[in-house]
Amino acid sequence: QLTDSLRRTHQPAMLVYAGATNIHLNDDYSSLRVPLMIWTNPNYRYRHRPAIRCLLRQRSQRVSMSALFHTLLYMNDIYTPVLDESKALGSSSFLSNDTIWYLDENLQARSFLP
Repeated sequence: QLTDSLRRTHQPAMLVYAGATNIHLNDDYSSLRVPLMIWTNPNYRYRHRPAIRCLLRQRSQRVSMSALFHTLLYMNDIYTPVLDESKALGSSSFLSNDTIWYLDENLQARSFLP
């Protein structure tokens, strides 16, 4: 029903779903997969064609969930000093990196090696 409503609106619309997990990230779960879905209505796809093409190219990439933050900023035309386009899935500047980075509870950068 939600996507039907968003499809009918005359405004560009995007719906994002990111699966949640309660697994402690200090453990090595390099094969853990968390679903991410980005749905857009026709108006959004029309106005953001280059970003949609980039998203489609990245759809099977293994990426860090931290990419979601940069992707949401970029896909909503929010340009701020914290935006890193190389981490935004909709950007042509996106850099695929097989190492999955996250911050632990002490805000220390850790990595999962592929």
